[in-house]
Amino acid sequence: MRKNSLFVAILGASILMSNSQNAFSQAVADEKKFEAGAQFVLLNQTVGQATFTGIACVTVPCPSFVPSNERDWHPGFGGRFGYNVTNSVAFEAELNFFPGAGSFKVPDAFKGGHEIEGLFGVKAGKHFDKVGIFGKVRPGFLHASKGDIRPRSNVACIAITILPPPIGCFETTSTNSFAFDLGGVVEVYPTKRMLIRFDAGDTLVRLRERTVPGVFNPGPLVLAPSFLTIVRVPADTTHNFQASLGVGFRF
Repeated sequence: MRKNSLFVAILGASILMSNSQNAFSQAVADEKKFEAGAQFVLLNQTVGQATFTGIACVTVPCPSFVPSNERDWHPGFGGRFGYNVTNSVAFEAELNFFPGAGSFKVPDAFKGGHEIEGLFGVKAGKHFDKVGIFGKVRPGFLHASKGDIRPRSNVACIAITILPPPIGCFETTSTNSFAFDLGGVVEVYPTKRMLIRFDAGDTLVRLRERTVPGVFNPGPLVLAPSFLTIVRVPADTTHNFQASLGVGFRF
């Protein structure tokens, strides 16, 4: 009788261990570590422009030009890939493309171009049954195809020391700037593998010393029209609101 009881106990323990192992294996199999998705993005970006009112400049470029804080909405699209280290922490990389996004407000010849944004960092927060709420910290870069202005090599311009040079003497060139994305994420889980994601935050962009278009106003006492020129502005860090809506899948 004692042997039969021992046999039943061993058999029961074996079954329980087998079921537990199967359940653990199933949980590991159901856990999706990787995520991939695509998103529509809106970037409210500071654009380069400056104004100056006076009779003339003593030095070129004019140091008394005042940079403006005008902004443009730049729509774009991109893709994202992530790895869930735990249920609360994930590493992720994101690449966004903004067609037609220009760094300058005027003139028309300097508008347009495109921008490419790459972000790489950490997302951390809390998963609930159907919703997840997270914070994100992601450094990266912002490449602008028209981010700076340089003298044109195929145009000869006469240097006039008391006036800023005309805009026609210059052309645009590309720049690469450091970017830092800081914000929040809300995810909705329609199924175990699918997610709908909304991001919002501040994208800080560190702009180096650069040249921007400027509007030169001679002043009310001078019988001369306003005209476009260029002006050198110091390095600066801009704050740019960025939001995105996307869909992702776990695998």
